[in-house]
Amino acid sequence: MDGGYILLQTHACMGLSLCQHWDKYFSAKRIAFTAQEFLELLPIVPNKGWILWDEPGVYLSHRRWQSEINIQIMQVVQSFRRKLINVIFCLPSGSFMDKVVRETCHFVIRLQKRGQGGVYRICKTPFQGFTYTPYLGTIFSEMPTMGLWEEFRRLHVEHLDKLYEDSRKKAMISEKRKEEKMEEALKQKKTFEDTLERARLVLPQIVDLNKDSNQGLIDVGEMRRILKLPHNKAYLIRKALIKELHAEDNKLLKELRKTHSR
Repeated sequence: MDGGYILLQTHACMGLSLCQHWDKYFSAKRIAFTAQEFLELLPIVPNKGWILWDEPGVYLSHRRWQSEINIQIMQVVQSFRRKLINVIFCLPSGSFMDKVVRETCHFVIRLQKRGQGGVYRICKTPFQGFTYTPYLGTIFSEMPTMGLWEEFRRLHVEHLDKLYEDSRKKAMISEKRKEEKMEEALKQKKTFEDTLERARLVLPQIVDLNKDSNQGLIDVGEMRRILKLPHNKAYLIRKALIKELHAEDNKLLKELRKTHSR
């Protein structure tokens, strides 16, 4: 195959074996574990060469279709076929990978048993956009060379260690941001409560009990002048005060009426 993509739904062992079989120059240097590694391989792999990308669903998940790296990969996969480079995407299930990339593949190989996989052609109707996968037959593979297999395992362990460490750090950062947001929310709530308490103290100066409407009950302009409040915050304080004044058996309102009646 001179430039195409295979979706391999099995362990990387078969993928490595197929790459070695079809490309006598294939080595561990053409194995990618991340999107960045995959993109870095494209300029250096010769025509008709092979690349194996192990677990691409981590970076090309359908749940991350809006991510910048996902968009870049989709653009590349749809356009770089002219370079005649072949790629095997190796992952447990095709559903783990973005639909656009998945449907760009030419073949899918599903593991039947160790060293044996069923081969399906990925076809798409030109008008309805419906994808179907006719069965083509069975492919057999042996173990890759021991040197390639050992190097793959070493690189795989290094990749997983880094992935887990990055995930741990991201989780810590996410938790820290969550705590900071909570602290900020509590701080804002405390600030609001403090301002509301100050407004309660000056209620006799800003309440007009002769007004029937909520808008006229509290003089927002006078409250802003006394408490030095910004426009939006003053209206939020007024809303809270009106709610308190209209509450049943409000002691504050009773005191205000006594003062007003004198």
